[in-house]
Amino acid sequence: MRLVISVSIIRCYTFVLLVLINIIALLSCNKPYFFFCFKGEFKPALGGEESEIQIILVRLQSKESENGSLECRLNVLEQNTVPSLRKALKEIAMEKDAAVVSRVGVTSFAEEDAASLRAELNSTQQQTMGSSFVPSSPDQVLEKEMANLKLELQKESMLRQQEQQRLAEEQTRVASLMSENQELVLKISVLSSGASEVSESSQKVFSVEDKEVLEKQLHDMAVALERLESSRQKLLMEIDNQSYEIEKLFEENSNLSASYQESINISKQWESQVKECLKQNVELREALDKLRTESLSAQVLQLSTQLQQTTQAFNGHMRV
Repeated sequence: MRLVISVSIIRCYTFVLLVLINIIALLSCNKPYFFFCFKGEFKPALGGEESEIQIILVRLQSKESENGSLECRLNVLEQNTVPSLRKALKEIAMEKDAAVVSRVGVTSFAEEDAASLRAELNSTQQQTMGSSFVPSSPDQVLEKEMANLKLELQKESMLRQQEQQRLAEEQTRVASLMSENQELVLKISVLSSGASEVSESSQKVFSVEDKEVLEKQLHDMAVALERLESSRQKLLMEIDNQSYEIEKLFEENSNLSASYQESINISKQWESQVKECLKQNVELREALDKLRTESLSAQVLQLSTQLQQTTQAFNGHMRV
């Protein structure tokens, strides 16, 4: 709408300029050099300086065509480039927020898993320390397993810390990108205000310097758009890499939990075997005590019979 108004204003100014030139020509030599047709064409009148008038007309038409091309370029810029830049900025901001939220959720889930694993390790360690009937060799094996699990948990915590550091670096990088985006938004606003000023000042004839300034501004906007797109691609690549690393950490965590469950099952099996062995030991001791009592009773009976026989023999000798 502004461009249409500016074009109409430019045409009005050109019409007024041509009327003034015609009036000056009438006052100077009482003979008009040209008249203006409402269809947009200039027709020279009969006079002695038709070549100069044609040159002036050609210059005016070239200026008007240049103004029209610049207005078209400004219109295209306002319709295509500025909305695309704003849309790209909004997409980058939304992707940054989604990435930050997903990473915070993943790190919280990983920390909760690590805390639960530590609690289970502590409980199993207390149970193994409290059981006094378990022999020394399974205890040593369980301690080794617990030490290995602790080492794996320490490695997991180190990986979580590294992931948090990477997340902090990524957040600082995203903050720097957002600051750059804000700078680009400011530049876009400045350029849009400059474009509005140019559209408002398009009532006058554009000079070569104005054309160069506008072309430079367009080039700067194109460069800024390319930088913004490259930063967006880099951010997407970083997000993909971070998601891949988080998936690897989740796989390692699942493997660690599976190995931990397996070690707990093995320790339970060993505990049940030790209980069965202790029960069998008690039964064997009872059987051994029973056998010992039976053998002692048999010996006592044998000795009593021998004593009776000797007493009978002694009594027989005494009678004789």
